[in-house]
Amino acid sequence: WDVRLTIGTRSPIAFEGSYIGSAQNITALGLDNDAILVGNGMQGALRVNATLDFPIQPFAYGGAAWRRYDLTNADTNLSDVAGQDDVLEVPLGIGIAGRFSGVMLDARGEYRLSSDEDLLPSANRLGDSADMNRWGVKATAGIEF
Repeated sequence: WDVRLTIGTRSPIAFEGSYIGSAQNITALGLDNDAILVGNGMQGALRVNATLDFPIQPFAYGGAAWRRYDLTNADTNLSDVAGQDDVLEVPLGIGIAGRFSGVMLDARGEYRLSSDEDLLPSANRLGDSADMNRWGVKATAGIEF
């Protein structure tokens, strides 16, 4: 989930500031079956708009984010999964927005590069941490004012 404020939707370059959050099940040998990995953070991005004062607006964006992961509902954790981790992310994506009578609709796809992750050990590199890069597709609705 996220809450986003975009400034400059009718300009060639816009700024997006976001609260970002996530929650997902996590399974590992020695970890409580009810464990949930919760992420919360902040993101800033520059958005390049392909059209300006037009109802349909393709765009591309990139920025930086900080996300804090916390392992919750884990009464038992004898696994290699850390209880918390702070991660730097670089979101890169493309999308298309539509503007209709003050309502904004937005669909986007993104890839998030991550660094400084220490949550999980790597399965391929002894002594290293697993990469937490990820991708996603989402659609949002908002109000233009």
